[in-house]
Amino acid sequence: MAPYTISVAGRGKRIAALSSVVDLKIDPTDSLEHLHQQIAASIQYSIHQIRLSKDKEGKHVLANSPFQTLEAAGLRDGSQVFVKDLGLQISWRTVYIIEYIGALVAHPLIYGLRLSNPTSTQTLLLCLMLIHFIKRELETVFVHRFSNATMPLRNIFKNSFHYWILSGLLLSWSFYNPAAENSNLSTRIYIGLVVFTVGELANLYIHLILRRLRPAGTTERGIPQGIGFQWVTCPNYFYETVAWIGVLIIYPCWPTLFFIVVAVAQMRAWAYKKEMRYRREFGDKYQSKKSFSTALKSIRALAPLLDRVLVQRLKSESKTAGGIFLPESSQKELNQAKVLAVGPGGLDRDGKRIPMSVKAGDSVLIPQFGGQNVKVGDDEYHLFRDSEILAKINE
Repeated sequence: MAPYTISVAGRGKRIAALSSVVDLKIDPTDSLEHLHQQIAASIQYSIHQIRLSKDKEGKHVLANSPFQTLEAAGLRDGSQVFVKDLGLQISWRTVYIIEYIGALVAHPLIYGLRLSNPTSTQTLLLCLMLIHFIKRELETVFVHRFSNATMPLRNIFKNSFHYWILSGLLLSWSFYNPAAENSNLSTRIYIGLVVFTVGELANLYIHLILRRLRPAGTTERGIPQGIGFQWVTCPNYFYETVAWIGVLIIYPCWPTLFFIVVAVAQMRAWAYKKEMRYRREFGDKYQSKKSFSTALKSIRALAPLLDRVLVQRLKSESKTAGGIFLPESSQKELNQAKVLAVGPGGLDRDGKRIPMSVKAGDSVLIPQFGGQNVKVGDDEYHLFRDSEILAKINE
């Protein structure tokens, strides 16, 4: 096959080497990654400093993919490719390391400078902060795989503000107040410690799941599944919030509450972008999720009583994931569902609680008709009695 002639032009900030259109000869079976390398070499830029698109507005971006060919990407002989200069770049891994160092330095420094006789609670808070941010650093080095290798250098100042100023200086100045009363470790503090530990471990668990979804050396990803993904797009953000709520329980103060509010607002924005990206990439294969704040709101609004079971119908299939074939009559209506929440159980004649036969997270078969439909916003749920559930699917 004859090589393509690709016309390369700049867009946005001026690129000296592209003051005029440059023609590039390249084989149509070559990858988009090779195209990026060729263009980067010809204009003497880092491959991470450029973004290629098929249009001048940048709406149709050409990914730096080793798996997609020029032909598959819709490029033809004579096609034009536009290059945008992204500015000076820094690796995401380096950014994360720099961000968390701020809090790792601030907490022990303020603790040592302000306190001559720290309380047991203050020492506990210091330990929790060190555990949290050392965990973050270790995950950055050994766990995280990034879809983008770099980010604009200027963004490091905005990103670092959150950790250096808010979780670093603001929280440490509040935690290690010399005027704080000396207190023994109370029940409230133990509860907060349990909440913090659960949040941290669950957050790590989700990060390990996400790591397995992206093969080493690629930017490809699969559809995430696991505890929490059936509720929200980014359960790692949810469990991160749980951990900080544990800190708030241990030491209630407005700076911690303020930090949590700011963090949740930012994570919610990130989760929304990721949700939109999943929908674009996976289409009908991906079951739409909520932001974690919306999910919590829905759960609170729909807490089943007695022997009621709250379910959400799944897409119709002729065969369930557990290998159960559905009859043709039932396929006209969706009758496979996911259990979202269950009541505490009904009461027998002696007033004793009857255990429920299903639990949250179970996959079940529900009747074609019956139950109570409940709609919250755009989400539709169904309430059944425990005895009305037809079967539990062992997946």
